[in-house]
Amino acid sequence: MKKIGLLLIVFVLLLTSGCTSSQESSKVKDGSYQTVVKGHNGDMTITTVFNGEKIEGITVDQHVETIGVSDSSIAQIPLRIVESQSIAVDLISGATVTSQAIITGVTNAILEAGGDLENYNKKSDDVVKKDVVYETDVVIIGSGIAGVTAAVSAQENGANVIMLEKMGKTGGTTALSGGMILATNSFLQDGFDDSAMELSNYWYERSQEVANKEMLDFAANESANTIQWLADNGVEFKEEVTTSGLTTDKRAIVTTTRGAGFIDPVIETFTNNGGELFLETKALSLIIDENGNVIGVSASNATENITINAKSVVLASGGFDANADMVSEYAPRANKDLVFSNVGNTGDGILMGMDVGADTVFPGSVIGFRGLASNVAYYTPMGLLGLSRNLVVDLNGNRFYDESLDYSLIYDLWDQKDVDQVYAIFDSAVTNPALEDAVKNGYALKADTIEELATLLSANELKNNVDRYNSLIVEGVDSDFNKSINAMSSIETGPFYAVTINNGTLGSFGGLKIDMDAQVLNTDGNKIGGLYASGEVANGEWFNQFYPASGSSISISATFGIEAGENAALNALNEK
Repeated sequence: MKKIGLLLIVFVLLLTSGCTSSQESSKVKDGSYQTVVKGHNGDMTITTVFNGEKIEGITVDQHVETIGVSDSSIAQIPLRIVESQSIAVDLISGATVTSQAIITGVTNAILEAGGDLENYNKKSDDVVKKDVVYETDVVIIGSGIAGVTAAVSAQENGANVIMLEKMGKTGGTTALSGGMILATNSFLQDGFDDSAMELSNYWYERSQEVANKEMLDFAANESANTIQWLADNGVEFKEEVTTSGLTTDKRAIVTTTRGAGFIDPVIETFTNNGGELFLETKALSLIIDENGNVIGVSASNATENITINAKSVVLASGGFDANADMVSEYAPRANKDLVFSNVGNTGDGILMGMDVGADTVFPGSVIGFRGLASNVAYYTPMGLLGLSRNLVVDLNGNRFYDESLDYSLIYDLWDQKDVDQVYAIFDSAVTNPALEDAVKNGYALKADTIEELATLLSANELKNNVDRYNSLIVEGVDSDFNKSINAMSSIETGPFYAVTINNGTLGSFGGLKIDMDAQVLNTDGNKIGGLYASGEVANGEWFNQFYPASGSSISISATFGIEAGENAALNALNEK
C-alpha cells in the first residue's frame, strides 16, 4: 500500500508539474517587443509593451502610410487594443489596411512574448444597437472643406450643429490634397494686378463656357473673403503665392501643412464652439415631413441607430468617383481609372438627395489625374515619380505628347488616345532612391541598357524614341510636341528605369443642383425646404470636362460651404 501511495503522489506531482510548465509556457513575458509588418505603403515598426500579462502600451514608431488617411488608425487602433485587451477590435473605416497591419504587429508581439493568442482574441458579444435620438438646429454630412466651412459658418450665425463623418478621420479628399486654394485680391496678394472677374472668366473658359457663370462670379468675388475667413479660423498659409493651371497669374495660395491644414484648425474651432462631431457614423437617409421639407437625418454607427431631428441639413459628403456603378452611369470616361481620391467618395449624399426629389447636373467627367497606384500618395517621393515631366511613352515605347502640360490636359490627351497606362523613363544621371523603391514595390522595371529595358517592357519603339528625345535636346527645340527644352533631360546614363503610371481620378464632376443660396432644388426647379449642399456633392455647374486648375474645387467649395452654413442656420432659426 505504501508503494502504491508513493506512486500516486509521484504521478500527481508529475501532472502538477506538467500543468504548471504548460501554463508558464503560455504566459507573456513582460517587456517591450518591436515588430515590423507590411502596411499600406510599406513597412511599419510597432512596439508593444507587456506588464503583468497585460498589454500596457502600443506605439507605431515608423511608417510610410499616407498622411491624412492613416492618422486615425495609428491613433485609435492601439487605444482600442489596450482598452479591450484584445486584438479583435473594429478596423477604422477608410484605413483598413493600416488598421490590420497594426493588429498584425501586436499579434506577432504576443507570439514573440510567448503568449497564447486565445487570451487576447476575445470578441465582444454581438452588439445590440441602441436607438438614439438627437435634437439640433443644423446637421452637416461630411467633413471635407465644404463640410467644415458650413459647420462653423452655421455656428457663427447662431445655430447648434452636429457633424457626421462616415470615415474614421475628418477631411475627406481635401485632407489628401496639396493644400492649394485659388483666390484674387486676398491679404496675401497685395500688389498683384489681377481681378476677381479675370479668375471667373478663366474658370468659365475652361468649362467651355457651359458652367454657371453667376456661381463662378460669386466664388471669385468672395475668394478674398474666403481666404480671410479661413485664416480667422486658424488656417495658416505660406507667404508665397504661385501659379496654377494654364495661366501665369499668381492666384494659388497654399497652406503650411498640406490638405490637413484646411481641416484641422477649422474642426478645432467647430468643437471649441460646442459642435458635436460623430466619426465612423454613416448618414443613411434624409427625413422629410409631409410637405417634402427635410427635417433630419437617419444614421448609424457600430453601436447606435441614430435619428437626428434638425431644421436644416447640409450635404457635403463628396463626389462619386469611388462608386463604380455611378462612374459607369455618370462619368463613363473614367471607367478604367484608378481612384486617388478619398475612398469614401461613393456618392452617398447625391443619392440621398435624389431620394427626396433633388434635381441633378452631371457633365460626365472627373478631376483626371495620374499616379503609380491608389495606395501611393502622389506627394510622397515614390508617388512624385508618377508626375514626371520628362520622357513618357506609351506601352509600345512611343512618345505622344508634351509631358510638361497641366495634369488635366494630360488626362484628356490620354483619353483621346484611349491610353490608360504609360511608362515614365528615367536614367541614373541624378540619383533618386525612390526609383529603387518603385522597383522593389513592383511599380518599375530596371535594366542596364535601353535595349534591355525595351525587351523587359515589350516596347519595340522605346530605343528609337529615347534616341529621338536626346537628339531634340541637342538641337535645342522640341519640334515634335513643342515642349520647353528647359523641361527636358537627356536619357543617357544607365541603369535605366521604366515607372508604370496609370490614369486616375482625384474627384468627380456632377451631383445635386443648387441655387445661389446653396439650397438644393427639386426636379421642378423649386427649393427643397431645409436642404443645402456644397462641394463635390453639388459641383455639376462649376466645371465641365476639364479641371481648370489645382485649388479651384477647394476655393469654390469653401465659399459655397460658408454660404450653405449661413443659410442653413438662418432657416433653422426662422430668420430667412
